[in-house]
Amino acid sequence: MTFKTSKQLISQYEKVFRLNNYPDFLCKRVKGAYIYDFNQNKFLDFCLNKGSMILGHAHPRITRAIKNSISRGYALTQPNNYPLQLAKLITSCYPSAETLRFTFSKQQMLQELIRILSLKTKRSKILFIGTEYHDFDLNDSIIFSHYNLRDIEILISEHHKDLSGICLPPLATYPCLVIHDERYLKAIQEVAHKHQLAFILDEEQTGFRLALGGGAEYYNIHPDLSLFGTIIGGGFPLYALGGREEYFPLESISETAYHPMYYAAGLETIKWLRRENPYSTLSHLVDTLCSHVIHPEIKVHGMESFFSIQSRNCEIPQDGLLEQGIHMPPPFDQSFYVSTAHSESDMLKLSGFLNKITL
Repeated sequence: MTFKTSKQLISQYEKVFRLNNYPDFLCKRVKGAYIYDFNQNKFLDFCLNKGSMILGHAHPRITRAIKNSISRGYALTQPNNYPLQLAKLITSCYPSAETLRFTFSKQQMLQELIRILSLKTKRSKILFIGTEYHDFDLNDSIIFSHYNLRDIEILISEHHKDLSGICLPPLATYPCLVIHDERYLKAIQEVAHKHQLAFILDEEQTGFRLALGGGAEYYNIHPDLSLFGTIIGGGFPLYALGGREEYFPLESISETAYHPMYYAAGLETIKWLRRENPYSTLSHLVDTLCSHVIHPEIKVHGMESFFSIQSRNCEIPQDGLLEQGIHMPPPFDQSFYVSTAHSESDMLKLSGFLNKITL
């Protein structure tokens, strides 16, 4: 497998943008479960735009929906019907999201969360539990990177008078896969409500992927507020803050840009998921991978359509993965994903490679 053309392009990237540490190849196009580079190589993709491409890349129904929306205009200053349709569909799948506010970045979504809770409670701090929040400007909120329940209870008891809410993901995916259970999440919710704090589920990774109704449905839990990631935009940069109506003041609409293709892609994605219900199939793919990796120093942890790889006393060679046509950049204990475009043979290909790694 050669990367000559990609390497030439990467050297031009470094010169023009003054940035380094580019990957070993550049993407020319994507389709289904594969990435294709400029040397006609193809790679199984288990990153899937951080999990948002649950139907795989360039799904024909999503592509048609995008083309149809673009034919009517692609950058508007007036609202159209797409956001309303998508909001209604999200609410029908995720009942606790009675009201929605769309944003175009996670930073905007988190700032909107802080703002509306500050208006309601007159307190500006939120306790964010997890490591994925360190890269964001969260004002004077508290970020706690550990999931120990007792430590969280102590922290809340010390700061509850300054807090307006507690936010955590139902399934942590960065920097490694951390699987919670229903009792843990409900214990956090109970502590939050004991101190009259909003309980917020960060469904950026899990919404419409862990189940159609996200972590809320999977764990049978009813959050006060929820955060949704780019899966609701079919992979486009569309996010949403949703929750009970009482948390959202009636305000004047602010001037913004509307990109119909974002909403059209998300609308068709969620319609497909609701109609086809692929979740047991996705779970089977991950189970297949987990059951076929028998390497004594490598363990695959999986849950539904998420998985991570942990190795002990051996190194997973990135060059070897690429040579086998597999795209999985390190660190390997972060979360990877499967899509409806992946097959059982794809999982056996990955497990076969892992089993052959020498100590």
